[in-house]
Amino acid sequence: MKKSFKLLLLCLPMMFILFVGCALESNAPATPIATPGTPVAQAQGQSAQAQVPQTQEPQIENVVLHAIFSGNPPNDEDYVLAEVNRRLAEDGYNFSIRTSFVGDFWTNLPLMVLAGETIDIAMANARTLADLTARGVYHALDPYFDIYAPYLSSIIPEHTRAQGTVGGVLHAVPRAVPSAQFNQMLNIRGDLREEWGLPEVVCINTLDAFMRRANEESMFSTIGEAALLPVFGNYFFPLFNLTLFVDPNDPTFTVQTWHDSPGFRGLANTVRQWMLDGIIPEDVSVIGGNASQAFLHGHTATITGNLQSQAERTDPMFANVPEARIEAVLLNPIPRYVFVGGDNMLGVPTTSDNIREALQFMNWIRLSQDNFDLWTHGVYGRNFELTDTGAITFENIPPEMRYVPRVWNWNDTAMARFSEHMPLEDVERLRRWDEYAVVTPFVGFVLDMENIRTEYAQLNAIRDEFSPMITGGLVDIDDVLDEFLRQMRSSGLQRVVDEVQRQLNEFLGQ
Repeated sequence: MKKSFKLLLLCLPMMFILFVGCALESNAPATPIATPGTPVAQAQGQSAQAQVPQTQEPQIENVVLHAIFSGNPPNDEDYVLAEVNRRLAEDGYNFSIRTSFVGDFWTNLPLMVLAGETIDIAMANARTLADLTARGVYHALDPYFDIYAPYLSSIIPEHTRAQGTVGGVLHAVPRAVPSAQFNQMLNIRGDLREEWGLPEVVCINTLDAFMRRANEESMFSTIGEAALLPVFGNYFFPLFNLTLFVDPNDPTFTVQTWHDSPGFRGLANTVRQWMLDGIIPEDVSVIGGNASQAFLHGHTATITGNLQSQAERTDPMFANVPEARIEAVLLNPIPRYVFVGGDNMLGVPTTSDNIREALQFMNWIRLSQDNFDLWTHGVYGRNFELTDTGAITFENIPPEMRYVPRVWNWNDTAMARFSEHMPLEDVERLRRWDEYAVVTPFVGFVLDMENIRTEYAQLNAIRDEFSPMITGGLVDIDDVLDEFLRQMRSSGLQRVVDEVQRQLNEFLGQ
């Protein structure tokens, strides 16, 4: 195999007691035997022995780097950029930076590059990286990265860096955030759980007990398919959607169909029962039509999220329900798997002649806490303030001066500032999330869609028609599954399975 598992398992007696009562409720594989080693979250240095590439022109005065991001500019962007550029000049760099903001980003970025627009730094994402690289959007960054961003290169873990590669070549610089099952999380009202005298939510039984108790208080819960995967489908999904899966404990790494699996049926039946019992709403209109806002205003007790959701939701929740405390939940949290090394990244488009300067700027952002704070949060005292513990606060900052950046593209959990309203123990838990996680051999696998683009689009359309109503509990799975699978098979499912298997075998060296 191309990669081997790495495992460190922390054995905490109290956690063990909690998990024993739930173990039989999950079809997740048993916990592997712990093996001594280095926690995967620890930085792993990268070699910078390569010679300076000769294709890069000598650095010139006053290079203006053009960075583009999605959405709208944050408050006070011009002032913050002026301070960033002043600091860059003070630090001896011969470049400055300007930003632009683009709607429908993933459609417009390749069009802008095709039109020849000069862009030096642009968002990248694991879902689109291979496709846009094949279309000539992003520069290859080997060996420039190790030379022009040596500090950044030294602190990004190997499994995180792998996610920015296509065909083994680095094409984008990943952010450094915990990645173990980061999109399979729940947020619950931890204050209510404690008030009701319920145990920590760690499995399907304790989740069920919490949601039923909330229902007694006339509070709905909302829950998505992904949050239940650690219970019913603790697998690698190579298509970035829930169509095909590979069991990490299957030594043959056989690609299988999720919708034709016992796990999918178990998940569907569980949610269906919650729907019939009135625990989750049949129609979100009963909670105002917006699950996120309903949770943030204290109307619901449970909501799907990701590993960063607790931090992102803490301040809005505090503004509406000051007594609330959000808990981040991963069901069946031992073992935690790293299936992908990351998601959001920064790349250098092929219309740029400034690879060196672009990488030097990415490196500069994380060379110091001051640099990171300035680029991420703005000017101290003007756009944000800090508490004695280093938490970020906006108590004395007018709303129109609160800088809201694109932090998800360069974030670093080790340097990140968290809300003053987020408990310090939760911050520490987040920072240490990837320690003792299992790094699977799938990290860095990026599917080339060229040969199955048509079939993939057809399968997605069918999945979008059937799967949400099944996993949302709106229908009995036995009433629709046969037709769902019949349409999938007649639309090229096996061809997609075979192509994914072929590419995965090649990646794993099988």
